[in-house]
Amino acid sequence: GILNGLFFDPATGGAGGSGGNSVAGGLVLGNFHLQINGAAGQRFEVFSSEDLRNWSRVSSVTLLGTTYNFVDTTAIGKPRRFYRAAAAP
Repeated sequence: GILNGLFFDPATGGAGGSGGNSVAGGLVLGNFHLQINGAAGQRFEVFSSEDLRNWSRVSSVTLLGTTYNFVDTTAIGKPRRFYRAAAAP
């Protein structure tokens, strides 16, 4: 299942998370940043959506330590983006 979600509106710079595995992110130099927390070696798939109906995988990550700093360089120019991270099988 989905372990966490982050919904981000670049127009306002606001972010809010749910669940215990993400820290609110934000824009840095036009790129969206999100910190994912978990156990070392844990794998996550990060998805994004512009409408909460159609989700696309933007990254697969493996935590080397207890945190991973995810950067979405494809967020530039998008009016709104929603994010979720799910444990990979």
